[in-house]
Parts: sequence; structure tokens; C-alpha cells
Amino acid sequence: MQALDFFLPQPSFELTPSKRQEFERLLDSTAAGGLVDYRLEHPRWQFLAWICGARKLVLHGSQTPDIGEVQPRKANDIR
Repeated sequence: MQALDFFLPQPSFELTPSKRQEFERLLDSTAAGGLVDYRLEHPRWQFLAWICGARKLVLHGSQTPDIGEVQPRKANDIR
């Protein structure tokens, strides 16, 4: 098994100038550390894909809302 061969590829999507402007406006109107009030007509995953590429961010999903800091470390799973 090659590294990352279990990840699914990101679907392609067209980032039009107007879509990019909507994404930028939404992000700029969100307070640092605040919740994003996403009400755009575009799928959320496109906003998340854009923000990771445009702002060089990494997303982390967790069921633990009180995480203060995410630190990289070796995974404890079987892969």
C-alpha cells in the first residue's frame, strides 16, 4: 500500500470569479475562531477546498469541541 492510497481524490470544480468573491466575503465576515454561517448556494466542500488552497489551511474534524490546539503526531491506528 502506498502512502495516502486510501484517500479519495477531490472532485474538480470550476472556481469562477464570482464564486471566489463570495467565498472571500464569507471568510472575511467571519470572526477569527468563530463559526462560519454558511448560506451560499455552492456546496460546502467547495468552500472548504478553496479555503485550504487559498489560505494554506488544514482542516481537522473532531467530536471534541474543547480542543485548544492540534499538534501533529504519529497516528495510533493500524495504517
